[in-house]
Amino acid sequence: MFHRILSGLLLFLVSNSLILRATGAPINSTLGAASTGSNYTLGGNDGASPNTSPGAIRAQAPALPSLQDCKDHLSVAPNTCIFYAGRRGSIKARAWAQKNNKAYKVIAQQWTDSSWTFQWQNDEDASAAFFNIASQAYAEICSGTIYVMLPRGKNAFDWQKVSYWNTLITYPTLTLHLKGFVWDAFEWPSSSGDDRVIRVNSDDDDQDIIRGSDSLLWPPVSPGNYANGGQCSLHATQWDLKKSQDDEHRYDLEIRMFSTQGDQDTIGYHPPMNAGPERPLVVDNKSPDPLVATPEAVDDYVQFTIGKISWKSSDSSKNANCKVGGWDGSEDPPYRQMDCSYPC
Repeated sequence: MFHRILSGLLLFLVSNSLILRATGAPINSTLGAASTGSNYTLGGNDGASPNTSPGAIRAQAPALPSLQDCKDHLSVAPNTCIFYAGRRGSIKARAWAQKNNKAYKVIAQQWTDSSWTFQWQNDEDASAAFFNIASQAYAEICSGTIYVMLPRGKNAFDWQKVSYWNTLITYPTLTLHLKGFVWDAFEWPSSSGDDRVIRVNSDDDDQDIIRGSDSLLWPPVSPGNYANGGQCSLHATQWDLKKSQDDEHRYDLEIRMFSTQGDQDTIGYHPPMNAGPERPLVVDNKSPDPLVATPEAVDDYVQFTIGKISWKSSDSSKNANCKVGGWDGSEDPPYRQMDCSYPC
């Protein structure tokens, strides 16, 4: 009996390790610098076989490439990109493309020479950091209609949790939080506003258009001349990914803006997306200027700017101000909500 339990536990650990490798891992490094805290290896080559001899594994990885280096080693035509996350995501994405549109390829199929990527695969930290850079580069040069294969969430913009039950032993459950993983932190924020992004449910192939001129979930909004002389408002939800991210990729934000008539009249919306000091969330709306929201880890606030008006979420007594709720840790990652008012 003891041997059966021990065997099941070992198999559980191995299977979970494989799940993490297939899914991608949370990031604890900045772009262009090797991670010092990652415990996972990302399958950037997706099935390719770099040299894994003992001598090669001990070899120190070279300096990480830049975004431009990765772009120079990718050959990507419009309407050929498919992304993925979740267990066996790459396998499912390839199978979906083979069945529905053979022009679409995962990143591992778009390298001009896949052996170029091998030099960062023999070190876990370098492998993770390399795949983050490569994934962002891939997202930036993809164009046209883009597909992403994700497990089903609570809604089309939810890729928060995926749970896996081990069938050999009943008590352990592995829950992966896809917020903070590569799609959430590097690929989705790097897609262009001109792209059409379609989410494919990896369980049943259902589709949702989550970005594009024909998206009913995130319809484009053209800047207008909305100005009422009163107080407009916004509602924001902020997720803290601090366990897995550096300060630049630490937060996800979702923002909905309202006219002076209140929450019955939406004038701008941005679905959840990773944002930081170097790449704030930009919300197009019916006002002449976009709303720019920048989460700051230092002092724990969000900086809002629209036109000449600028304020912090910690401001409570100015014409532009916010009421901020506490962090709710009942879900992982924790989140908080805020309601703000500003002159418009």
